[in-house]
Amino acid sequence: MSYQNTHIYDVLFEQMQPDVPFYRAICDTLKPRSILEIGVGSGRLVPHLCHNSRMTFFYGIDIEPRMIQKAKEKTFLGGCESCEMSFIEADMRHFRISKQFDLVILGSSVLKHLENEQERLQTLQCAKEHLSETGYIAIDHSAYLYYQKENNDWQSYQATLADWWPSRLHDHLAQFEWKKEIVNHNDRLHIRHLQSENTITINTYLYPIEELKMNLKAVKLQYFLVANEYSPSLLKVNGQRFMALLTPNMTFNPRIDRLQAALLNYF
Repeated sequence: MSYQNTHIYDVLFEQMQPDVPFYRAICDTLKPRSILEIGVGSGRLVPHLCHNSRMTFFYGIDIEPRMIQKAKEKTFLGGCESCEMSFIEADMRHFRISKQFDLVILGSSVLKHLENEQERLQTLQCAKEHLSETGYIAIDHSAYLYYQKENNDWQSYQATLADWWPSRLHDHLAQFEWKKEIVNHNDRLHIRHLQSENTITINTYLYPIEELKMNLKAVKLQYFLVANEYSPSLLKVNGQRFMALLTPNMTFNPRIDRLQAALLNYF
């Protein structure tokens, strides 16, 4: 991803929260005391992950130093004050932290930033090694950014994504346009700010959900599907997301029915 303009990244993506109910439901149901977010970015999800007063420590890692600096500069309120918080510049393929976690987050299709199967297997294995004895990995993954394969002309964010956003933010959306292209194996999303004409590019790799499931099997992670859409109809037949809990221990059933009920309460 291009981070030349972290301000635009922050202004736009801090407002995009369709995935927040998924993490709020997980934290409210599992009540983890420790969380590791892999690919923490500038800390968009942190307040929603750490609102549980039982939390003792939160760690976030990201390979981009500008994003880590942004996260460190923020003041996270509401439940985070009592827990240890640490943001670390690290490569998700081969990091080592001398702690284990009740919940490890692989959010926002973060595995799409990895180019090949070997790197994805390394990351999944590394996440698995940082789990506590009864811990889970929460993953949210989509093969394509924004569900569309390509869109070669600039489009208005307000016209295409307004139903994801609270109405009070529709004017905010109108400040941005986006387009998308696939070049070979690259899935590239371009976003520009109309007033400044500054542009950021999110450059990821195609990673079909079926390939992800095969990779989970290879590293011996069982998955429990929670949902496959950001909507009140969470389990559609042809949902385009893979929102699940992963565990290396097949005897640990996370009570998906209770988790889905909690999730529905947020929509």
